Amino acid sequence: MSQRVGFGFAGVLAVLGVIGTMAAPVHAATITVNSPLDIISPDDRQCTLREAVIAANTNVASGPGANECPPGDSGSDLIVFLDLPGSPHEYALGIPPTPLNDVRSGDLNITEDLVIIGNLHTETIISGGVDRVFRVGPGLSVQIQRLQIRFGNAFSGAGIKNEGGMLRL
Repeated sequence: MSQRVGFGFAGVLAVLGVIGTMAAPVHAATITVNSPLDIISPDDRQCTLREAVIAANTNVASGPGANECPPGDSGSDLIVFLDLPGSPHEYALGIPPTPLNDVRSGDLNITEDLVIIGNLHTETIISGGVDRVFRVGPGLSVQIQRLQIRFGNAFSGAGIKNEGGMLRL
């Protein structure tokens, strides 16, 4: 009798393990931001937040060298932040907007499904200043967690403007 109970308990644990594995989110590519600067440079050996969003949107690496952003992939990419020395870590957007209204200037336009995870909301701070911080395109699934968004500067949606996507904070 105790063998059946033990086998049954092990079977339940095995099923729960499989269900837990199936429920875990799968990310197409992981892109690690390793610089607080707001620049786009194809061979500076840095992956900035702006370059990471571009790589996720276009599925193209930010440059050929080491420490550049790897390409995104089809599906929901994951952007994470390297734990840089010092605290907190501020990622200030400083490239003014242009009439093109794309991710290369102004706010960070998200055009593909994306998950962005900071280290902690008190440790990872993304600041706007010259424009809003994020713009989420229609029909997208975007999740942003464990970070702080501040100082967005726009008439509509200063921190995040959601244009019809599924946004989870």
